[in-house]
Amino acid sequence: MSENNQVTCTAGAVYTVQEGDTFAAIAGRYSVTPGELAELNPYTDVDRLSAGQLLCVPGDDGETIDEPGAAADENTDCPEGYTAGVVQAGETYASLLMRYDISYQAFRLSNPRLRPSALAAGQRYCVPPAGTRRICLGGAKSYVMQPGETLETLAEKLNVTPGRLLRLNPGLAPSDFGEGSQICVADD
Repeated sequence: MSENNQVTCTAGAVYTVQEGDTFAAIAGRYSVTPGELAELNPYTDVDRLSAGQLLCVPGDDGETIDEPGAAADENTDCPEGYTAGVVQAGETYASLLMRYDISYQAFRLSNPRLRPSALAAGQRYCVPPAGTRRICLGGAKSYVMQPGETLETLAEKLNVTPGRLLRLNPGLAPSDFGEGSQICVADD
C-alpha cells in the first residue's frame, strides 16, 4: 500500500477498514479464510489494522466497498472468461471442484458468498478460468502420491473426505492429485 492510503487490487474489490474491524472478522464477512484474505493483501500486517486502511477483498474487480455488507449482489453476471453455473440439488462443494477441475482456492475466491458447507440448490456461481496453482501451504505434513493413487483413494486411505484434502491443498485442482504430486495431509 502506498503512502497516500491508496491500494490497487489485482483481483477483487477495495474495502475500507472500519473502526473495530479485525482481519478475521473481515475475512468472515466475505466468506473467506484469514489465509485467503492475507493472500489478497500480502503486505498487510494483519495484527495492526486501522480505521481508514484499504484492503483487497473478494468482489467485482475495481469495486470500492466502504461499508460492511456493501458487496455486489451475488446474482451478478460472471466476469468475462468465467463460466456461470447454478448449484443443483445434492451437489457439494467438492463435487463442483471435481466437475470443473478447479482448485479450492481459485473457486473460493471467485465465489466468496458461496459457503462450502452450506450449498443450496439454485445458488449461482462463477467458474474461473484455469489458474492459481500453488505448492502446498505450511502447517501440514507433506506427502508424495504413489502410483495408482487418486484424490478419492487417498482420502479413503487417510480416512478423510476429498473436500478435506482439497481444503488442505487450496492451490491444487482435483486432477493435480496423481502419482508423484506433492500434497499436504493433516498432521494428526
